[in-house]
Amino acid sequence: MSTRTRLLVLAVFGVALGFAAEPLLTGRGTDLRAYLEAAAALRAGHDPYAGVYPYLYPPLLAVVLVPLTFLPPPAAAWLWAAASAAALAASAALVARGSARILVLALLFAPFAATQWNLQANAFVLLLLVLARERLDRGFEWGGGALLGVSIAVKPFGLLAACALLLAGRWRAAGAAAAAALLPFLLVVPFLGGTGAAASAGSVKRILSSSWVETYGGNVSLNGSLDRALPDGAGPSRHRAVGLAVAGWTLALVAAAAAGAIRGGRRLRASAVVDASVAATLLGASSSWLHHSTVLFPAVAALGPPAQAAVVALYGIAAAWRAFASFGIVAGAAASFAGTAAIAAAWLLTSRRAAEPC
Repeated sequence: MSTRTRLLVLAVFGVALGFAAEPLLTGRGTDLRAYLEAAAALRAGHDPYAGVYPYLYPPLLAVVLVPLTFLPPPAAAWLWAAASAAALAASAALVARGSARILVLALLFAPFAATQWNLQANAFVLLLLVLARERLDRGFEWGGGALLGVSIAVKPFGLLAACALLLAGRWRAAGAAAAAALLPFLLVVPFLGGTGAAASAGSVKRILSSSWVETYGGNVSLNGSLDRALPDGAGPSRHRAVGLAVAGWTLALVAAAAAGAIRGGRRLRASAVVDASVAATLLGASSSWLHHSTVLFPAVAALGPPAQAAVVALYGIAAAWRAFASFGIVAGAAASFAGTAAIAAAWLLTSRRAAEPC
């Protein structure tokens, strides 16, 4: 690694930590509060999904954070922020493979700032996905699939990707992902017993099957943009239809392309299948916050330079939706739609790449 590359990786870490400093210094509430409350509930033998602040994820994150509940809250928050910044820097370095342009892309990638601003867990999911992609492309199906499964156990962005890998003929990777995603529920047993683990699984199932759409400008999913533009037509049926259409198209494309590739004695590139599936998940979700797009960094980095620049610019506009909203509702909605357009562009371009045999 060259000196310039090291300095750019360090810059990614420093900028990421800088964005996390604002809530840490001002005491502004962040999503870390919900994580730590869930961890404290587990430690006390209580349901992590029954807290004041909604915990909307599988239980693995709460289990892992139990040790932080022994620290003073400010110390726990700074440790979390630093670890998250390190995960972003490590992910950028792994994806860049020495490319200064990709590292500059990481510095300009607005979702990185958003995830740090909210002290979210997306950086850790990103790192797991980056490692999973790398292992899968090198032919390590069990290991890559397991890493994908662990990422799902933290946040289920990769759930559709596991299904797509199965359709692509990578059944070992899909099986390992399923096992790694489900086994962490057993970690709840020491805290809540078998009944509590089953209850946690039920809570996760209920959360995943919900169709709650937030029209707040930070929601850049296709459903979010449609609800802002056509509020009278919003509803659970339409939300599910949009999600199923996006996911269904992606799975059908992968299945058809994989069948053709196998007939020719070739396979689809696993990393591209994962990228397209994650983009489809974010685009078709009921609510997809700007910070969730942190996990799309590998997909954006795999695009050509013009597309990279366009997607980064669109995310930058979406991040400034509040400033645009000061000029009126229409301007704010248009800025938020820029985030939707960024995901849609990544989805379409990575889907085309996913359908190309390697």
